[in-house]
Amino acid sequence: MPNEDEKKSNKNKGLDPSRMDIGPLGKANAFVDNFAAGWIYATAIEELLEQQKRVEDMLASIEEADDDASLVLRPLLEKELQEIEDKWLLAAHMFGLEA
Repeated sequence: MPNEDEKKSNKNKGLDPSRMDIGPLGKANAFVDNFAAGWIYATAIEELLEQQKRVEDMLASIEEADDDASLVLRPLLEKELQEIEDKWLLAAHMFGLEA
C-alpha cells in the first residue's frame, strides 16, 4: 500500500484519481467557465462603450451652451471620462494588451 508521500507526489503530477476532467467531455467544465468569463468580459466592455458614448455626447452638448449648468457639469463629465479611461486601461490589462 502506498505511503502518504507517494499519494502527495501523484497529486502534484496531475495523477489524482479523483480528477473530474477525464473522458470525452472531461474538459467541458473548463470550456463552460471560459465561455462564461468571455461573455461577462464582452458584456462589461459593451457597457463601458455605452457609458463612454453617453458621457461624450453630454460633453459635446454642453460645449455649445454657456450657462451656469455647463460650467458645473463640465468638470464632472471630464472626471467621468477619466474614470472611464482608467477602466479601459484595466480592461486592456486583463486581456494582456498594452494600452
